[in-house]
Amino acid sequence: MKKDGLDERTGSGRGWASVESYFAALARRRTARHKREGRPGGRLPPNVPANTIGTIPFIVMMVAFALLVFAIAWLAWPAGEKPRPRPMAQELGTAPPGWMDEAEKEMSQNR
Repeated sequence: MKKDGLDERTGSGRGWASVESYFAALARRRTARHKREGRPGGRLPPNVPANTIGTIPFIVMMVAFALLVFAIAWLAWPAGEKPRPRPMAQELGTAPPGWMDEAEKEMSQNR
């Protein structure tokens, strides 16, 4: 033990918690496990999911929804209606022609 109370092993640059010792321990464990259990030979083929009968209802449902969307859009589209012309908006501050004559007639009738 040193004077400051630390162990000599931890004071060196290569202590018990170094990265190299950690990876070396992992490699030893892996090697021991392969010796114990036996290593599989070569690479395994990748798993390719097969189209099973379980996917058919989802495909049918997606087609049904697509047809439903198309039918709703087709029924909602205005087919025979022609766009109506918008009525001319009267400008603020102007009166239609002949309003003075009509107003005078109403005033004379109310007397």
